[in-house]
Amino acid sequence: MMEKEIVISIKDLKKTFDKKEVLKGINLSIGKGDFYGIFGKNGAGKSTLFKHILGLIRETSGEILIGGEKISKSKLRIGYLPENIALYGNMSVVDNLKVAAMSAGGKLSKKDIAEILDKVNLTGSERVKANDLSLGMKRRLQLAMATMTKESDILILDEPTNGMDVNGVIWLKQYLKNLKKTGKTILICSHSLNIMEELIDRYCIIIDGKIVNDEAWNYKELQNYCYSIELDEDKCSYNKAKQLLEEVGDIQKADDGRMNVTTKYKILPFCEILMKEEIPALDVTVEKESLEKIFIESVGING
Repeated sequence: MMEKEIVISIKDLKKTFDKKEVLKGINLSIGKGDFYGIFGKNGAGKSTLFKHILGLIRETSGEILIGGEKISKSKLRIGYLPENIALYGNMSVVDNLKVAAMSAGGKLSKKDIAEILDKVNLTGSERVKANDLSLGMKRRLQLAMATMTKESDILILDEPTNGMDVNGVIWLKQYLKNLKKTGKTILICSHSLNIMEELIDRYCIIIDGKIVNDEAWNYKELQNYCYSIELDEDKCSYNKAKQLLEEVGDIQKADDGRMNVTTKYKILPFCEILMKEEIPALDVTVEKESLEKIFIESVGING
């Protein structure tokens, strides 16, 4: 298999504001076409990292290459959706789109505008001022401005679900799935981990300016079944149970002495295996591997 072309290369990136070190040696390699999730608590350094990639702020030390070039010399085009709403409030929806296109040296036809508004469910709102839109509608307009009014090779989306209700989030999920099919390189930061886990190819978790996880993520391959088993250790030890189940799947001992099993078997066939092997289970709990679980284990549930 051919190695992916690296479009964003970050080496030992550090940033200090007023003697406070916000980024503490970030190293990342993001391939062409990756849908890459960057997760962390508020204040971990995610938005600061995005601003460095955009060239909005300069690093204290380290290096960022976009398409193999310094940011100032890179020919790759980057689209950006900021975390906070940033619209021209007294201008109409259409005029906001036109300004976004003009800022990138482009121009939108009436047909272009109609197609864009249809894709973000804003048809009929052409002449409405941005200030008069609902929060969810503002977010959809902002998303259109970032992703559809200009050509881009890389998209950076900072908390795209902000301001969206349940229906908006469902719509956004499908929108991002379609966006992924275009082959663009997408960096996304979101607290909606249950939405992100079906979209991303890779992810990292940032804690206090440092990366603690940087791993591939294949949602389909992770659709195995996970069980936590409480053994009757008077009748069967953990080591013996592991030996009996070693061909079933991945087996680990949990901190509380329980046995964790990740397997392809659904609950009924799995329990039949336990009975067949005469493994005395006092309790079997179904668990699921998820981004949320990994996140909580990495950074804790508070904050």
